[in-house]
Amino acid sequence: MLEKRIVVLPQVGVAPKDLYYAQILSSLPPQPPNTSLRKHIHNHITHRSINTLKDNTLLHARPPDIHPSESSLPRKDRVHLARLRCGHHPALLSYQKRLDDRAVNSCPGCNASPHTIQHIMEDCIIHNHARKQHNIHSIKDLWENPVSAVAFLGETGLCVHHTPIRLLDLYLWKLVLWSGSFAFHICKRPCVPQLVGKVLAKSDQVA
Repeated sequence: MLEKRIVVLPQVGVAPKDLYYAQILSSLPPQPPNTSLRKHIHNHITHRSINTLKDNTLLHARPPDIHPSESSLPRKDRVHLARLRCGHHPALLSYQKRLDDRAVNSCPGCNASPHTIQHIMEDCIIHNHARKQHNIHSIKDLWENPVSAVAFLGETGLCVHHTPIRLLDLYLWKLVLWSGSFAFHICKRPCVPQLVGKVLAKSDQVA
């Protein structure tokens, strides 16, 4: 069934961001009972963002839900998992190769394949015993079996040893982070709490 949406037409003299907030407000479904308008707006924006996420670049599909057991892990391990789920982990030689073309993207364990998280989780023969010991079957265990995945990756050394960073690399990383932050502020797309506040303020104006 197609969802009926109300489209806010551009108005002369109205700022684009105000039109954006008004469009979110007009697309809200009916407010559930015993739910504040702020929480209703927050839930709507959050669910819409989740439902419009693109396929995971490693799975080439929507990723499975993260198992609740991940909440028992230290924050450091959860950061490792988040980076590995998109392949952007500094310990992966495949990721280092993207940053520095001089890096050699070859698995240091078997030298038979690129050093990717898929290869480590599924194929590398060096880790067959650890994979069996921790009940690791595929890359999806990063989502579905996070506690065992961290134990397995710790045994492989991926989540323990940190790749040395040269001083020049550190400056380059700071430049990348600064430019990304600058671009974020330029696009003026607020995070969910800020967006909720803006839309809520717009609703007060409409009322």
